Amino acid sequence: MCGGHHDSTPTEKPRIAGDSTAAGRLTRCKVPCAVCRVPQEQRGCCFFVKLFITSLHSLLSFGNSDVFGSSKQPGNKLDHVLPQDADSRKLRTAEASGDYVYVVDESDDVHVLPQQRHGHPVVLGTGSPALYAGELTIDLPGSISEVNNLSGSFKFRSKRSLCCLAQRLRLLGFQVGELVWWPPDGSSRPARLACDPNRGYA
Repeated sequence: MCGGHHDSTPTEKPRIAGDSTAAGRLTRCKVPCAVCRVPQEQRGCCFFVKLFITSLHSLLSFGNSDVFGSSKQPGNKLDHVLPQDADSRKLRTAEASGDYVYVVDESDDVHVLPQQRHGHPVVLGTGSPALYAGELTIDLPGSISEVNNLSGSFKFRSKRSLCCLAQRLRLLGFQVGELVWWPPDGSSRPARLACDPNRGYA
């Protein structure tokens, strides 16, 4: 893509004695497809290739409702010493009806715990980082009537990630009802989201 050799162990190109020009100074250029050796003055080629690929990936990801944002730990440092609750488990379609707190781990797995006071920190335990967290209600096995982002410990703000969660739940085999987004700072009323597969949410 940038020219030059594409084998993983390229040999050094001979230099002309006394050659101190830019063409004589070779450097490695790493791009996703290969490792190529190019003259120093052409290094911009690889930079723009990587910039293009990164921009294209971001553009495609923006329209994909199955992309979470960055992970974070519980906000209260005291929660980092709390162990995982014995009743915490990965969400399954056979889960009984009831209200649950949920946390999405860094592997995109959804873990739940029956609703309890200050439950989010102990769903994963020991301050483990999460991609998203909130509450959900199962009205019948395999059917979730409502999902929200209410979590005093994590306070996730992303609406797109809530849509991502809905997509994840559907892939697990659930029917998903209302998505309710609450502003973490309580500055406004909750909003019911209508997720668009092409734009994330509406």
